[in-house]
Amino acid sequence: MFDIIGIRMAAVIAAILLVVLLVIAAFASLGERAAKQQNKELRADLVTTNQAWGECKADLASARGVVAEQDAQVKAWKAKADQVQRDADEAVAKARQEAAQYRKRADRLAKLPTPTAGQCEAAAALYVQVISEDVK
Repeated sequence: MFDIIGIRMAAVIAAILLVVLLVIAAFASLGERAAKQQNKELRADLVTTNQAWGECKADLASARGVVAEQDAQVKAWKAKADQVQRDADEAVAKARQEAAQYRKRADRLAKLPTPTAGQCEAAAALYVQVISEDVK
């Protein structure tokens, strides 16, 4: 009797083990399918990401080119502005120098006595002399 109960118990335990193994195999199969699906999705995401990265690198290279062009343009404008400033400074210095010369000439002419009717020719000669000294 114990042999029959032992055999039945062994059969029940074997059946339970078989059912547990089948359940484990079914879950493993489902897990494998889910993992394959997830891998497939991840690969698709990776391809999309790589394409986006390539586009991003192209956009970045284009932007760098535009920045380089704009930088060159700004440098050219700055060089031109610097040249205009130098030219303006030279013109101002020259104008100041000419103004100082005119002031000197006006001061010398102001120091000359006002000629009377008989002294007009002498005054004209003196004016010519002062002006010719300035030309030299």
